[in-house]
Amino acid sequence: MGKVKGTEPVKKLVLSDNAKKIIAGMKKVREDLIAYKKSKNSPLVVLRDGKIEFIDPFTLEKSTASQ
Repeated sequence: MGKVKGTEPVKKLVLSDNAKKIIAGMKKVREDLIAYKKSKNSPLVVLRDGKIEFIDPFTLEKSTASQ
């Protein structure tokens, strides 16, 4: 049996100021898009796994940022 390598500590990701601004801007765009879709009562159209899906904007949570 060979030597077992130890696990290295996970490095913490450090974002630049520009990256932080971009992420904050994308969150605002997402919130604005959902608000617009709700005001027009129209579905949000997304592509997932090669399939077109229609999502009701009223079912989306405001704090969901992983999507």
